[in-house]
Amino acid sequence: MERGLDFNNSNVQVLTLSELTSTIHENYSNGLPCGGIYHFDLIQWLLDELRQGGLKPEVVEIFAANNKDRYRPGVSIDEKISHEMGEHAFEAYTLRRIYANVKVCESEIDGIDMNMAVAYHQLGIQVAFGPMVRVCHNQTILGAQDIFTTQNISQCGNKLEVSKNVADMKGLISGYLASLGERTRDMMLMIKGMQNRAFLDLECNNILCELMERRIRHDSSHALIHRPMDYPLSSAQINAAYERYLIEADSRKPIDNDDSGEWRMSWWDAMNVFNVDLKPGRCVIPSIVGQSYGLGDVFCEEFRKNHK
Repeated sequence: MERGLDFNNSNVQVLTLSELTSTIHENYSNGLPCGGIYHFDLIQWLLDELRQGGLKPEVVEIFAANNKDRYRPGVSIDEKISHEMGEHAFEAYTLRRIYANVKVCESEIDGIDMNMAVAYHQLGIQVAFGPMVRVCHNQTILGAQDIFTTQNISQCGNKLEVSKNVADMKGLISGYLASLGERTRDMMLMIKGMQNRAFLDLECNNILCELMERRIRHDSSHALIHRPMDYPLSSAQINAAYERYLIEADSRKPIDNDDSGEWRMSWWDAMNVFNVDLKPGRCVIPSIVGQSYGLGDVFCEEFRKNHK
């Protein structure tokens, strides 16, 4: 069966880099690429940069998503090309919401890869580096220094440098890649610490309180408590995450390998239970990187507070 795009069947479609390249190349009136670079060219440039650093990156998956933006929706169809080549032909589509996962390298921890997440959409571009669980594709972002963006991400507060244009962002990424090995080792050290610590009920309650407080402060119209910083998880996402946590925790047998006694789940396991919904199809593409950072920030802060 010939491959193609069908957003009537599903709002999120999966495609290859070659297929993405064959879609319509959208330009401004001056002929330059919208957003400063084509999505496929951005991904290809990132792959080339990683290869120049001696790595062997692999594109794991590329998602395209639609949305209802009035002027620049996530997907537009050229009716003339669609009529000539078929309604599902890649060449008939303009895609404005793209999310890609690129495996940068394997890590020293079994089942965890160093990953590069690329979000390209109507509001800007984000590139983020962090560990990904191979089996479920959970992406974790452990620091604002691992994010490069042309759009402000409010969850990062003043910790993030926002690039004025794509060229500036490329320069920052090139500098980051020069010390990627050292940064990867730091991340894996943090993960090992989380894997070896019990996630206790009290600590879970603290995480839930922090997530709820950030959401309530953001949504509140009361000047005394309002904070503009976007929250890591919405109310519905918090409810779904806690339900998953309870099911997972109650289904596990206690493990007696920690100073605190018997326990069933590590900090790393718990963070990944809460992280499940931050993927294309479950979360809107412009929000994934910011929410992933925000969730990682909540967990890392609470972990450091309790396990210095």
